[in-house]
Amino acid sequence: YIGTIAVPYTAPDKLEESMALLETKIACGARYIQLQATFDLAAMQQWMAEVVKRGLHQQVHFIGAVFPFSSWKGLEFLQKIPGFYIPNEVVDRIRNGNCKSESLKITLELIHGMQAIEGIHGVHLRLIGSSDCSQIIELAGLRQVA
Repeated sequence: YIGTIAVPYTAPDKLEESMALLETKIACGARYIQLQATFDLAAMQQWMAEVVKRGLHQQVHFIGAVFPFSSWKGLEFLQKIPGFYIPNEVVDRIRNGNCKSESLKITLELIHGMQAIEGIHGVHLRLIGSSDCSQIIELAGLRQVA
C-alpha cells in the first residue's frame, strides 16, 4: 500500500493549502495517511472535519498517532521536533502532576479522543526509548481478538 504523512492541524489561513496537498497525495495513489502525532485534539478535530467535509475520508484511511512519553525529558524532546505543537495545558499537567501517571492519562485521552473522530481508522503508537506498549494497549482497549 502506498502511504504518506500529513500534519492534522494548521493555521486557518493555511487550511486550503493543507487540503490541496492532501488531495494531491491521494490523487498520486496514497491509500492511507499517517497523521503526525498530536497532543491537540481540538486542532485535529477541526482538520479532520475539513477532511470529512471534502469526502477524503472515503478515499483513503487516516491513521492517527500518539507519542507516549514517560518523563518531562521526553516531552521536552518532542517539543524540539518540527511540526509538533504541545499545548500549554499538557505541559502544565506534566509539570504539576506525577509525570509518569499523568503522561499515561494524556496518552489514553488522546487515543480515546482520536477513536471518536470521524475518518480515523487506527492509531499508531510512536514509542521513544521503550518497546513496551502493552499497558497502553490494554488500558485503551485497543487489543482485538482475532
